[in-house]
Amino acid sequence: MSQENVETVRRGYELYAAGDLTSVAALFSHGAELADGGGLGVVGTAAGTLHGPDGFLRSASESMEVFADFHLETDDLIEAGDAVIAVVRIFGTGNVSGAHLTVRLAHLWVFGDDGKVIRGEVFRTTEDALKALGLEEYAVSQENVEIVRGVVEAFNSDEPRRAIAGFHPEIEFTSIGNALDGVAYLGLDGMGQYADDLESVFEHWHSQGDRLVDAGGEGRVASPHRRARQGEWISRRPVHRDRLDAPQWPHLARAGISDPQGG
Repeated sequence: MSQENVETVRRGYELYAAGDLTSVAALFSHGAELADGGGLGVVGTAAGTLHGPDGFLRSASESMEVFADFHLETDDLIEAGDAVIAVVRIFGTGNVSGAHLTVRLAHLWVFGDDGKVIRGEVFRTTEDALKALGLEEYAVSQENVEIVRGVVEAFNSDEPRRAIAGFHPEIEFTSIGNALDGVAYLGLDGMGQYADDLESVFEHWHSQGDRLVDAGGEGRVASPHRRARQGEWISRRPVHRDRLDAPQWPHLARAGISDPQGG
């Protein structure tokens, strides 16, 4: 049922984005306990508890009354037993203040035996949501995933050298499948050189993580790469295998790119 729960949550956010709130409400049990939308519903700031489908509709309506163009995007869905954690980004503009809202939160959805949501809470971080489920150990490994996410985002920025802050001083990195095939980069200076080499070889370079998969001590990122050289776009779908040394060095200690078909 756990994967079915993930798909239910995914469908729920898609329906929400389409404005079909009635169909979203049908995903909740009549006895579901949901955080009130006050303070965006974050634990410790929520105005109270709402119940069932009607409670969801009230919360959604209040959010849209407070914020113009209120919407959210889902970054990740994490399966956690009979629960699903949705990592989301919320956007909106205050109807009264005109202030722009952009915030990243973790929605926790707990499912009953009938496949409907029986509990909904909002946390500031994924780690807080995992701890609420008693999954502290998994929360630590999830922090590693966030480090990998930060490195990918930094490489995609206008200043790719910012990614160096996420690496272990003795990192070993090997690139394959492009003009830098087989080139090994060692240490922080090596990663700085890698960033420089990318800019010198490719006219445009971008990496987009399809999914960040926690694998204990390793954060693995399946990333389609789009690159351009001499005006020709190249697309590949390699797999980053990034290992973090813990706990003394919460940084990437080993990283490489491999063809997913080759393991």
